[in-house]
Amino acid sequence: MAKINLTALEKRWLNERIQHRLASFKDLSGFSKHTKLLNGLLGKLKTDALQFTPYEAAICCGCINELMPELTAGIKVENALSLVRAEPAEIAQLRCIDAANDLLEKLGYFKRAYDQKPTSYQSYLTAIAKLRDAKHVCLSLSDLEVYKIGLVCGDGTVLTWEMRDTLEPRDLRFTERRGAALAAYEHSFMRVASVAAAAQLLERPLSAIYDRQTQQFFTTILN
Repeated sequence: MAKINLTALEKRWLNERIQHRLASFKDLSGFSKHTKLLNGLLGKLKTDALQFTPYEAAICCGCINELMPELTAGIKVENALSLVRAEPAEIAQLRCIDAANDLLEKLGYFKRAYDQKPTSYQSYLTAIAKLRDAKHVCLSLSDLEVYKIGLVCGDGTVLTWEMRDTLEPRDLRFTERRGAALAAYEHSFMRVASVAAAAQLLERPLSAIYDRQTQQFFTTILN
């Protein structure tokens, strides 16, 4: 495979997991060839630009997959609201998960595996930060209950959502609307409100047909 550059964290993860494997083979016979290979990998990790054989890359992927349960322990992202409520320590943990998936990608794991690389949590957090800076909010209402919302962002993109549906992280997607297209978009709603006015409307109790967690998500990011 082509040469790759690893961060200090990526090298530390691989070093620790390879050392762990070596320790597990310490008192076993018949593994001298494998331990020699692992020691060779430890030597490679001391260099800057690394070039692994396919077998070495597969071993490194196995090491990172062994680490994943530790990185994901205690993390449960049920919906977009979970990310809004994440504490700094949880966000740091999510970024470690992203870093592990980035390393697997460098090692060619997702080219060989059936699974696609997961969307990074950082991309979801970036989308949430973008929504927090929305310029204004489009609303459709029924008896003062918001049933559809559209957030207009400063870069000419919008996010539209039905309040009855649970908002998942994968739903944090934006559509471009500029000029006449943006005017037509805003006209399709009943009201265009400031962020503060929209937040007040969303704080009102909603009927049972609407998703409570979606309401909390938008109320939180607009306040």
